[in-house]
Amino acid sequence: MKALLFLMLLAAGTAAVTGRPPNIILFVADDLGFETLRCYGGTSHPTPHLDRLAADGMRFDSCVATPMCATSRAMLLSGRYNSRNYDTWAHLDPAEVTLATRLRDAGYVTGMAGKWHLGNWEPDATGRRGPGRMGFDHYLSCIVDQENLKSRKSPGAGNAYWKTALIRNDRREAPRAGLHSEQAYLDFTRDFLRTHRDRPFFLHYASYLAHRPFVKVAHPGPADFNEHGRTANFPAMITRLDAIVGGLRAELDTLGLTKDTLFLFTSDNGTDNVREAAGLRSQWRGKAVGGGKYHADELGTTVPFLAAWPGSVKAGGSTRAPLDFTDFLPTLLELAGKRATGSDGTSFLPWLRGTPHPEPRRVAFTWGTLDGSNRVYHDPVRHRAAILHAARDERWRYFSDGRLFDIVADPLMRASVPPGATPEADLARSRLKEALGRHRSTASIHW
Repeated sequence: MKALLFLMLLAAGTAAVTGRPPNIILFVADDLGFETLRCYGGTSHPTPHLDRLAADGMRFDSCVATPMCATSRAMLLSGRYNSRNYDTWAHLDPAEVTLATRLRDAGYVTGMAGKWHLGNWEPDATGRRGPGRMGFDHYLSCIVDQENLKSRKSPGAGNAYWKTALIRNDRREAPRAGLHSEQAYLDFTRDFLRTHRDRPFFLHYASYLAHRPFVKVAHPGPADFNEHGRTANFPAMITRLDAIVGGLRAELDTLGLTKDTLFLFTSDNGTDNVREAAGLRSQWRGKAVGGGKYHADELGTTVPFLAAWPGSVKAGGSTRAPLDFTDFLPTLLELAGKRATGSDGTSFLPWLRGTPHPEPRRVAFTWGTLDGSNRVYHDPVRHRAAILHAARDERWRYFSDGRLFDIVADPLMRASVPPGATPEADLARSRLKEALGRHRSTASIHW
């Protein structure tokens, strides 16, 4: 109760300064591992706008997602672990009350642009579809999940970037020649910000960048409409993503909303590593590093997370305090002055404000495999025996098969730490094993 009162007072203090709750932009990149960003030690790809975001705000070094797109997004928007509400690929239980719904009920206008990947495209009783069914007042997306899979395999049929059939507020729009989908999302976002600048808004920008296919971001040729792309196009995709973040922040400046807006940037999982991404390598801390997607290790699940809010989040800060994707919902609801009932997460608002945390999360959780297979993410109920569950703190990562890794000394997880190696490692193994047991007993319903 004391912790809740503390957080509500923080949120109330913010509202008192601005006269209204802060705006929130939650930007989620796709398949973007931390090794690609300069502010996390990467040197292969210039990311000046993301570096500036980190310098203007706070960098989190221990933010844990899952190794796959849809599963991470389900956690992020529901505030609950996948074992509670996820048993079908790219589908969130429509009974879930999402972050968007809760913020809308708190008085926010809600908008979403980009990748949805959580199904529910069939209309509900009111005719709303996809994001519209799950709490977003306004949205622009495209259907590339279930309904469009067959057509995407046809040569020249298009992909998530080019020749994209968009869906805007439940209505389909024909593909526009020469229009990159990210430009359409950016145009939608700018219009959303300008239209709703006078009331609190929640904007979820879910970029497709830098997901496969690795195709040109400008002046496409016939090959760029096919199912697969070329590794050589990946750097330009990172540049385009970085520029979009810079463009959104510039728009906030133009509208005079920068100091009234919390800007959050993260990614759904690590960089891809199959097909045209199989040979992809980025320089990180002097090492050539491949992507970690599909793997429940550091490269696959520990994702970049940056937060900027001038005057409220101290510039240039960083923390190794663990958090996971269930924590975003309670944090943002506390910021709006609301209590997050039913969430598995822990608010990290004190970390943002630079104040002592009365009840910090000690361990973050994720799940998946270490063999690169995607079968468990597509059907976790059927493949529950193959699932590894993982617990992570600031230094150690423990798996349900008993393996322990020192992720500070060995961030690429080359060798597990055997029992008896050191008293400190044995203590960490015992502590994380116990925490993972408690997590499994309270968070597992479907599997």
